[in-house]
Amino acid sequence: MYDIDLLKPDDADKNNRMWADEVLATFPEFVECPVDHIEAARDFAKDAGLTEEQWLRQNLGIELDCETEDCWVQITFWEKLISISTPNFPTAGCAATVDRLWKYVEFFLRQGFSVVDPRSGSPAPPDDARAAVLDGYMSRQELVWTVAKLTGGRAVGDDRTTP
Repeated sequence: MYDIDLLKPDDADKNNRMWADEVLATFPEFVECPVDHIEAARDFAKDAGLTEEQWLRQNLGIELDCETEDCWVQITFWEKLISISTPNFPTAGCAATVDRLWKYVEFFLRQGFSVVDPRSGSPAPPDDARAAVLDGYMSRQELVWTVAKLTGGRAVGDDRTTP
């Protein structure tokens, strides 16, 4: 899985529930995944340096999914960012997958979010964001393929074979 992280705007007056509802209204192809938020708060709040009450109040961990016959996209809402996740070795290829999901990234960019450059961990300049995401995605796929090769496995979804 590859995550495209977008930092929330500092001055955002919306909470995660509001962001998720807006995504669902704008993109009907997404559905909300059933998540036991109380159990998640018990399991993860302390690790995030939060109380269970803070976790629940911030609506952390909301998941929205979109599945098609050749790809899936998941948007997850966290404390300071949202993550748009895609599969390793998408059947359409990395570039086509980024092209396909870029409308979701643009939705958040228009609202003041910024793409986290996967190599530097810093916000990517808006004009460089797409290239940074694609570069990070392709680098991730090479890493996954290398691990599969070294372990004698096969990178599922990749048409290259390992010795």
